Amino acid sequence: MYELKVDREAAIIDVGLDGNLRAEDMQRFARELQEAIGALGGREVRLKVDARTLRPVAPEVAELLRVAQALAMRSGVRRIAELVQGGVVALQLGRVAQESGADRILRRFTDERHARDWLREVEPPSQRHAGGAAPSGRRTLPRHVIEAPTSGPSSEPPLSPRRTARRASRVDVPVPDVEAGQKPKA
Repeated sequence: MYELKVDREAAIIDVGLDGNLRAEDMQRFARELQEAIGALGGREVRLKVDARTLRPVAPEVAELLRVAQALAMRSGVRRIAELVQGGVVALQLGRVAQESGADRILRRFTDERHARDWLREVEPPSQRHAGGAAPSGRRTLPRHVIEAPTSGPSSEPPLSPRRTARRASRVDVPVPDVEAGQKPKA
């Protein structure tokens, strides 16, 4: 199930994703999202996506979400604030955002007020980046922000599945990579 609400004055679209989404739901959602973006008349649109009650989705639904995100970005979406509890859904949404390119304009939050405040911020021209992409590199974020994993070159080693799971829950303790049957080095 999903819900869309448009704040025309602030050019913010509130999206609620709840329960088990089916492919038919996601197709309708994508159409309605495009209509809502179009109704804002070419303005810089921002999305607040509340996925705190979303259940893990089937691969075909995740693919439709990826397509919808990519299309939304091409249609004028410049920021996405995502509210998510964590766990499998957070990992799944992170992968979808990375594949669609939305990870460059997305931040995850645990607090709805902070998400809305971030969406309403106006970036000075000196801090804007091509395509709305956020600057690369490490930033210190407030505790209520869960940074979405970013794609692209990094000075950090590639993430193993264990590291990815820990990153999604904001545990910044390095996890050693251990081959099957080997003991970790002390």
